[in-house]
Amino acid sequence: MNPVLENWVGALTVIVGTVLVQVNVQAVLLRILAARAPAVADGGLAGRRTLRSLRILSLATVFVLISGHLVQVALWTLLYLALGEFQHIQDAAYFSLASFTTVGAADLELSRSHRVLGALEAGIGMLLFGWSTALLVSLAGRVQAQQADRGE
Repeated sequence: MNPVLENWVGALTVIVGTVLVQVNVQAVLLRILAARAPAVADGGLAGRRTLRSLRILSLATVFVLISGHLVQVALWTLLYLALGEFQHIQDAAYFSLASFTTVGAADLELSRSHRVLGALEAGIGMLLFGWSTALLVSLAGRVQAQQADRGE
């Protein structure tokens, strides 16, 4: 297959996969949070218990989002391995995580014909981290609004 076409087919496949992971992780989170929100919002828990419950929900949200991002990194890792860019999964995973987080892997690089994939992964990683951050900010805003409504 033509390397340029191979790049775009592989990249589009992984991009669709990463977006599907993001959507599904956030759908699960929203279901969990919606199920827990009434117990917190209706005053069923008092004072410190409410605060502890909100902290636990916040921590769970962050860890679920991080897990989703690690699955997304794994998809890119598999692409690099399928293209033969790395011989060892550790190198592919390290390169992928460094690219996804935009840190960059100074000691590893893709071949010239696949170099564009690292840049695409960095762009998608920034977008998906931004998407997760927007969800966290939205949830924090809702919690603050509920606390304000209750006079806390």
